[in-house]
Amino acid sequence: MKFQLIFAAVLLAGLLARASNQTTNEIADHATFARQHVFMINSAGVCLDPAVEWKWAEKIPRFSVSNSLEQVGAGLAAWKTSATTTNSILPPRVVVFVHGGMNPYAASMKRLLDTNLMGALAASNCYPIFVVWNSGPFSAYGEHLLYIRQGEKKPLYVGSPTLPLVFASDLARGIARLPVTLFGRFYSDAFTTELRSDSELSKITGDSRTARWENFESLIHEELPDTYHPPKKEGHARSVVDRSVHFTEYVVTLPTKIVSLPLLDGMGSEAWDIMLRRTRTMFEPTASYEISKMVKTLEQPNMVRSNELNTVHRWLNPIADDAALSKTNAQGGAMDFFGEKVAEWSTNYAFEFYGHSMGTIVLNELFRNQPDIQTERIGYLGAACSIEDFKTALFPYLTVHTNAQFYSLSLHRERERDEYPLAGLRVVFLRDLIVRGSLLNWVDDILAKPNTISDRTLGSWENITRALPDVPPDLRRQTHFRGCNIEASAPVRVDNALSKLSGQREPQVHGDFTKTIFWSTNFLWPVGVNQLPLLKQ
Repeated sequence: MKFQLIFAAVLLAGLLARASNQTTNEIADHATFARQHVFMINSAGVCLDPAVEWKWAEKIPRFSVSNSLEQVGAGLAAWKTSATTTNSILPPRVVVFVHGGMNPYAASMKRLLDTNLMGALAASNCYPIFVVWNSGPFSAYGEHLLYIRQGEKKPLYVGSPTLPLVFASDLARGIARLPVTLFGRFYSDAFTTELRSDSELSKITGDSRTARWENFESLIHEELPDTYHPPKKEGHARSVVDRSVHFTEYVVTLPTKIVSLPLLDGMGSEAWDIMLRRTRTMFEPTASYEISKMVKTLEQPNMVRSNELNTVHRWLNPIADDAALSKTNAQGGAMDFFGEKVAEWSTNYAFEFYGHSMGTIVLNELFRNQPDIQTERIGYLGAACSIEDFKTALFPYLTVHTNAQFYSLSLHRERERDEYPLAGLRVVFLRDLIVRGSLLNWVDDILAKPNTISDRTLGSWENITRALPDVPPDLRRQTHFRGCNIEASAPVRVDNALSKLSGQREPQVHGDFTKTIFWSTNFLWPVGVNQLPLLKQ
């Protein structure tokens, strides 16, 4: 009996040790995978080690931008010569993806570990590079409360005493603006009650706004078939029962909508501004404007004086592998160095770029700063950038790079308005506690302060439809705008290599874009129209 107990104990210890080794090896694999596929930047514009941030590895001393780019470059080189890549019937592509707002680092970790996503990318012979930045709404608002004052990051001892005043002013502004924002919400929500163009009642009452709009879309498509692809007619996507349930929910939860709207307006708009700030600090890091703090008084020994001169020289002449300033990345913006390296890589690899929501703002800045990047495809998914930002960044790029094709996908205009922001609760009434609308709908009507139509979001189907004359005729063969169908059951055709995922659906909410095979030709544009086929004939 004693021998059996000892044997069992030894066996159990062996199994535990084996499990521990497997866990250790798995974590080590995660660390390597993250470093080869993720370029991570924090709110100050400093490049981070994703493996350390996600607690998969120990900290690398003096980690800098060059360390991260070397790891990504090593992964690219190994992928290019791998049997999986060379034996595929599909051409190898490097897919750069920049996520949008409302995404803390944990969301990107989940995306990296999504076997369905990574498997679909591998099946398409794609090497993904994820640009990860901290766009979490709570951390953004916290930074607003504690640190950011008039565009500058102040010390905590400056920000913390004024925190109550800042919070009170945000709330007071939201309350003061409530009559305006509430009326705006009522106006937007009223459009979701529009009659279908083929309904019997609309035939009696005359042409509905939906019928006029769908006719307007068809006329544009007839004029610009390669540039503008509207969604199918609404049809019976929203049944009478569905509309009745939505209306009942709306009326019952109206009090909570009214109470929460000042919070969304007063606090949400400030969080939005900080997230916008972070899209800038990726290129213009905070530390690059604070270099004077590293310089002491004039009464210093010659050696100290020489070191300070070197510091100023490096600041004025940034280089990516400057280890001396790696802790602050004051040598320049991490995304600038990423762009420079991508411009170099893109001469040897076929690069494509995709941005979701606020990620399009980051890509606009990337192409504005690094016009030498080579690519044949840029895809914007529910773009939160303004139309004006898109025009100033991409029009010059597309003019020079005549082989590049730009695609912008938008939700159906009714889905922009009737989205439940709390749909994840999956409970009737609870999902409708706050005002409806997608992020783009909120940005245009609440969070941002657009002065003209071109200051509104590019990803809103109504916005870009009205702004189509702004696209120069010479660029219309390179620019493609598609509106997604409102019918949730409408399948999206995918490439042959991904036929097993042919049950994919059209995006119905803002977050759906990242759950699609967004890099697929047939998802971006209908078959027969696209000018960049993926499959070799």
